[in-house]
Amino acid sequence: MYVFLEHILSIIQKSNLKLQRRYLAGVSLHQIITEFKFKLQQRSNSLFFGANCRLKLSRLDPSTVDKLTNSFVRFIERIIEYIDEYYLSKKKDNNGEIIEPKCITPSEMYETMSPFGLSTINDITWDQVTKCIELLQIKNINENDLFNEFCEIQMIFKSILNNNIPLYDQIQCYMDKKSNLKVPTTTTELNEEFEEEQNNDTDDDNNSDLKENTFTKEIRPDHLWAILLSIKSTPSPNLHKLICFLFSFPCSNAFVESVSSAMKHLFDDKRNRMSTKLVAAELKIRFNSFLSSKEVYDYFLSKAELLKLIQSNEKYCAKKQRVN
Repeated sequence: MYVFLEHILSIIQKSNLKLQRRYLAGVSLHQIITEFKFKLQQRSNSLFFGANCRLKLSRLDPSTVDKLTNSFVRFIERIIEYIDEYYLSKKKDNNGEIIEPKCITPSEMYETMSPFGLSTINDITWDQVTKCIELLQIKNINENDLFNEFCEIQMIFKSILNNNIPLYDQIQCYMDKKSNLKVPTTTTELNEEFEEEQNNDTDDDNNSDLKENTFTKEIRPDHLWAILLSIKSTPSPNLHKLICFLFSFPCSNAFVESVSSAMKHLFDDKRNRMSTKLVAAELKIRFNSFLSSKEVYDYFLSKAELLKLIQSNEKYCAKKQRVN
């Protein structure tokens, strides 16, 4: 029935959109897949396939209901089996028996990394840290220094939580200052800058109720680790290396595919004479610049030398030559 597919496919689509987020790293993959499988399994166990589907089934005879229900359950079970086949490496041979994996499975690797993808570091234990190092074979890390750095970063996180300012707002303040190349180096500076922003943003106070309803305040793990490592007074080379290594694992190949898709629109038959450097420059601007049109316009107006180059031929590294 279409109402069943509408209900199930909407759950699949939401999880798929989560995986397509540009900022997600591999540390968040295990949580997304586990949550997705749990939702499907709960629907299969409870025989709940959506309110509209339940209403449609109530109007049918019992034999038809049983037949449709069994097909719905089998459909969900097949989705879970497909996920387990690749994520848990539960592939079967011709006899239907599960083949034992010869190497580490994706689930083992991403589950080991998953504690670093949470919006808190209080739940991370030292055993989980050492397991990451051993399983991923991260080299050139001094565990003695790493333990001290890990303890210090947990103390900093607790001090941030003890502030009267919500953690999400502190992180947003830090990211805004970082985009303006003015990064706070201590928790005191962070609090002062946040209070200054609150005093200046009168419009935000008037529209606070509207903002609460328009978006969810989700703490990104990469932002959390960025602020913790930046306001730490002493260097943390070992912890910094570990975090960079873990967040270098992609959550999916969606971003790579989006770059390829953007390049198709950028480098088409009408613009086939573009150089490789020009294509790369436009792609970098498209994917790394978050300025509005007005901000870009104001920036260009403030750069007289840049405007002069735009109006001249000096902006071209290679000039065109006519062939007689």
